[in-house]
Amino acid sequence: MLLERLGADDARALGNIVADSLGRSRLGLDKTIDRADGNPLFIIELVSVASRAGIEADLPSTLEAVVTARIDDLPPATRKVLREAAVIGAVFDSTLLGDSLSE
Repeated sequence: MLLERLGADDARALGNIVADSLGRSRLGLDKTIDRADGNPLFIIELVSVASRAGIEADLPSTLEAVVTARIDDLPPATRKVLREAAVIGAVFDSTLLGDSLSE
């Protein structure tokens, strides 16, 4: 399935919805939305990061950087579970994950 990028109006609307839900001002939001280049997940994540950081210039430049930063913020034990699950694959039995973590 190919998902198209959001157009400027839809991207702005999504950014506004996310900003409003986070209680963030819409000032400076255009720069954040433009950086996401129509990618809905990137818009949501960038607006969230900007809401927490409050600094537009320090926003991640890629979606991968946003996801990596979110993973880095997890507690060490949670990161370990995430790493093990990623190695096992997209679909697995929770028993397999538990066995892997107990080794």
